[in-house]
Amino acid sequence: MRDRRGLAGGLLASLLTLAAAIALRRFVVDDAWIPARYAEHLAGGLGYRFNAGGAVTDGVTPLPWAPWLAVWVRLGAPALLVARATSLLGMLTAAWLVGRAVALRDGGFVRFAPLLVFGSAPVGAWAVGGLETGAVVALVAAGVTAARATVSTSALGLAAALRPECLPMVVVLAVARPGTHAARGARGLAAAAPFAAVVGARLACFGSPVPLSVLAKPADLSHGWPYVAAGLLLLGAPAFAVAPRALTSPSQREARWQLASVIVHAGAVAWAGGDWMPLSRLLLPALPPLVLAGAALASDAPPWLGAARAAVCAGALAFAWATGGRASMADIAGTREALIELARGPLRDRRSVAALDVGWVSAATRERVVDLAGLTDPAIAALPGGHTSKQIPAAFLDDRGVDSLVLLRRRGCGRGCVRGDGGPFERAVEARLAEDPWVAERFVVGATVSAGPLTYVVLTRR
Repeated sequence: MRDRRGLAGGLLASLLTLAAAIALRRFVVDDAWIPARYAEHLAGGLGYRFNAGGAVTDGVTPLPWAPWLAVWVRLGAPALLVARATSLLGMLTAAWLVGRAVALRDGGFVRFAPLLVFGSAPVGAWAVGGLETGAVVALVAAGVTAARATVSTSALGLAAALRPECLPMVVVLAVARPGTHAARGARGLAAAAPFAAVVGARLACFGSPVPLSVLAKPADLSHGWPYVAAGLLLLGAPAFAVAPRALTSPSQREARWQLASVIVHAGAVAWAGGDWMPLSRLLLPALPPLVLAGAALASDAPPWLGAARAAVCAGALAFAWATGGRASMADIAGTREALIELARGPLRDRRSVAALDVGWVSAATRERVVDLAGLTDPAIAALPGGHTSKQIPAAFLDDRGVDSLVLLRRRGCGRGCVRGDGGPFERAVEARLAEDPWVAERFVVGATVSAGPLTYVVLTRR
């Protein structure tokens, strides 16, 4: 009977995740092509480089991710496909582990309500978005459900090695298991060890303990807190954590630690400034402890209260599907694939292409790509400004031999709106460069590339 309960819970959560992923199967983010390019160069023996003939640069925040993709690229698999498949498998595994753990605990049927979160738009989108999110969620889920402390600590440590903002959360979860103070302290240190190893590797290989994204996108608490608040609303799961009376119960010790880890993680994400990508990517690793805590608290609540919390959660999830989920159902992958194909011609004879959206652009050309955001370029990352507003002097482009610029046109800006007319480009670095006299004198409009709602202007050097 117990095995059947665990099977039912795991299947329920996994099917919810699979349904959400199928609905958002055409979701992908531009940044997914960045680790794919690193992986292709690693597999080809060119080293950890964004540009084949360029410098070794730390352009992928989860340092082990590109080497993992490179293993499969050597076997002939496309890097982006491997990334999406790995993340989907990870998210399904996380759902299975958490669903099984919820089903095996005592309590009424209402304890299953927090599993609704696995059918959310954020879970579905980031199961297939092309980044490491699903793998990280799976590692955290393994950490909070494993029976053996060594397995739990190892899984949590690997999660922090992939996503540095997860470190505070995994340390809290590692020390939460009962034991002596010495044993708990040892588990906390062991959980932090993979993170420390990655920091050491970065220092040795790149001369900095942090990835380029930290410099390229400076932390902004004023953006971080709204990101966290909006993300928790979209996920809906916090509705089950609002149980002050149940939390004081001696039987809810584990739930208190789990919620403490979620709060710590939310603080770390806010301190890091959140993320520019949609649908709460950085908050998803906290889902396993949040759902488990919600299930435990639901078991202690009267059925009517559990049903009310479930209704609030369902309402939040419906809102997420009606807003961000609906937008993410668009054929984003198809749009990017079309842009890549359309841009191959205009970029064929170019030797150095500058762009802000370097993901899809780097898939359209094997030549040098100058990253205007600085995510893969230390010199640009160190310049003042955020990742869309770097103050890049035109002389910098000249030094890099840039002979083509790929700039995203502001929506609603017609074909005649190339320069002037109030600014044809919304993002600051693109607008500034397009209006720079050096660029205006040396570059002409070589092509416009349009797919879906996106239009890019390709400026080529005379």
